[in-house]
Amino acid sequence: FRSYLIFKDMYVAYCKSDGFHILGYSIKYINCIVSQCRGNAFYASYDNGRGPGHNFQYCSAVNCRQSGFKIENTAYSSLLNCSVDNCGFDVQKPENGELYHAYSFSNVNTTNLQSCGEEGCYYVYKLTGECIAMSFENCRLYNCTKNLPSKFRYNNVIVVDNAMGIRFSGLWISNMTGGYKVEKGENIVTLTSRARDIEFSYCYIDTKSSRDLLTDSYINFTAKNKPVIFPVINK
Repeated sequence: FRSYLIFKDMYVAYCKSDGFHILGYSIKYINCIVSQCRGNAFYASYDNGRGPGHNFQYCSAVNCRQSGFKIENTAYSSLLNCSVDNCGFDVQKPENGELYHAYSFSNVNTTNLQSCGEEGCYYVYKLTGECIAMSFENCRLYNCTKNLPSKFRYNNVIVVDNAMGIRFSGLWISNMTGGYKVEKGENIVTLTSRARDIEFSYCYIDTKSSRDLLTDSYINFTAKNKPVIFPVINK
C-alpha cells in the first residue's frame, strides 16, 4: 500500500499493463498523461474496504487498450478536468467478456467527476459493485461510438448497475454516432434493476453534426422500461 503521494507532470507510455497501478489512499495525480498502454491508463484501488482519496487533476488517458480511469474500493475521490481519448479499443476481443469503458467504477462512494471529457471511446461510464453517492457534473461525451463495431451497436454506452444516489448533471452528448442511425430498442443508457435513485438533470444531445439522428429511440433513453428524456439542441 502507498499513501500521501503526489504524482505531478508525468508522462507514461507503452506499458505492457496499466500506466499507473496504485493500491493505497490519499494519492494525488496532477497533470499526468498516459498513452499507448495495453491495460488501463490509471488504475486506483484499496484492498481493505474502501480507502479514502484518489484525486486526479488535469490528467489524460490516450490510446490505451482498456479503461482510461478504473477506480475500485475507494471513497472521497475526485476527477477534475480529466479526459479520455480513444481508449478501450480492444473491445472487439474483450478479455473475459469485459467491455472497456472510458471511466469505470466499482465499489466506490462519495466521488465526483467535474468537467471531464471523453472522445472516440466505445463506452463511457460504468458503475457497478455498490457505488453510492456519486456525481458527474458538466461532462462531455464526444464522438464516443463513431468506430463502434456493428455487432455491439449502441447498447451500454452508460451502464449503472448495483448503484444508488448517482447524479448526472450538465451532461453534453455531441456527435455521438458519427452519423449512423441508432436503431429502435437500443439502450444507450442502461440502468439495471439494482440501480436506485439515479438522476439525470440538464443533460443534452447536440445533433448539429450527427445527421438524421432525430429518432425516438435516440432521444428516449430507456431504463427499466421507462424513458429518460434528453432535450435535443441544434435540431
